[in-house]
Amino acid sequence: EGHRERLRRRFQKEGLDNFEPHEVLELLLFYVIPRGNVNHIGHRLINRFGSLAGVLNARYEELLTVDGIGENAALYLKIIPSVCRRFLLSSVQDKGIVPLSNSSLAHEYAAPYFIGRTVETLYVICLNNAGMPIECCYISEGTINATQVDMRKIVEAVVRNNAVAAILCHNHPDGLARPSPEDIAVTKKAGEILESIGVVLLDHLILVDGDFVSFHDTIDMEDLRHNNQ
Repeated sequence: EGHRERLRRRFQKEGLDNFEPHEVLELLLFYVIPRGNVNHIGHRLINRFGSLAGVLNARYEELLTVDGIGENAALYLKIIPSVCRRFLLSSVQDKGIVPLSNSSLAHEYAAPYFIGRTVETLYVICLNNAGMPIECCYISEGTINATQVDMRKIVEAVVRNNAVAAILCHNHPDGLARPSPEDIAVTKKAGEILESIGVVLLDHLILVDGDFVSFHDTIDMEDLRHNNQ
């Protein structure tokens, strides 16, 4: 109990910046494992998943395989990335929404939606005629390719929000910040379908570990929509 209190006081005094990854986990686990030495569990988690991010991104079932982690602790650890996502989304909203007039602003707006995402996830940002985001709509999870993405959901999202423009966003959990042939095909197909209902696809962002690639900045979006290749 003395060790737990020292760790809590240390956090109150200096924050988490100087904590080792296993100590961060130890501090968190105090609140779901009320007794015993959780230092060893923190080490086991880091050894098993490689990093703090690896632990928090691990699947619930994987966490349960670590000695000392029960259902409550596993669920608690899984809640944390979602709380971080909601916190960052709230922070962006509190700062005030601005027109997404370039790819950097679009990335800043979209990035919080991908915190803790361990599989490819697709969103569409719906914009009004002033370039202001109306809503960032979840579309799907799983491999992003032109045959599997449900274009109907994208159309429904922009129609529901009376959008005049849209930006696609998805992540690459494998860490490769470059468009795949499937990404290009999805962008082309979505652009053509949205154009047919009077909505312009302005960009497609691929997000990777704090970085991003913008189709608008690297490819002529209008040429992509009308190029048959």
